[in-house]
Amino acid sequence: MKQIRRINEASRLFEDALTKSINSGGVFVAHTPETAEGNFRRSGYPDIKIVHIETQRVFYLDPKLFESTAENSSLRSFYFSPKTETNKVLDDACHLLLGIAHDGKDGDWTFLRWSLVDLSKLTVRLKPEFQASNRDIYRSEAVISRSGSGEK
Repeated sequence: MKQIRRINEASRLFEDALTKSINSGGVFVAHTPETAEGNFRRSGYPDIKIVHIETQRVFYLDPKLFESTAENSSLRSFYFSPKTETNKVLDDACHLLLGIAHDGKDGDWTFLRWSLVDLSKLTVRLKPEFQASNRDIYRSEAVISRSGSGEK
């Protein structure tokens, strides 16, 4: 772990170690979740899908590494954008976040503590927004007037 320079790179190692540990017990099966299109995708929420073998109950787990001094920060650190093609939340499931605090010493981190969070208790803010590309904006039927060549 000490040879890794960025904490985001360390996150993937935690995900891999957690998945391996969960699978080793024989009670749960853990893996990277599939998207609605059937592709396995590491990025985006959630990072790990866990299935209890006996009951087939599904748990989604999102490990998050964070600097311990930022635990009370109001900056956004979690988001989920439900998009049909990339959505990985396909089951009625328990949603969990595993927060792992570190000391902030880049490349030489010490991991201090962890917190398992029930995301059903999370209070969220909704940020509705309209989006458009230039292709959407500058459609000929929408342009009222234009300078130079192609003036309407």
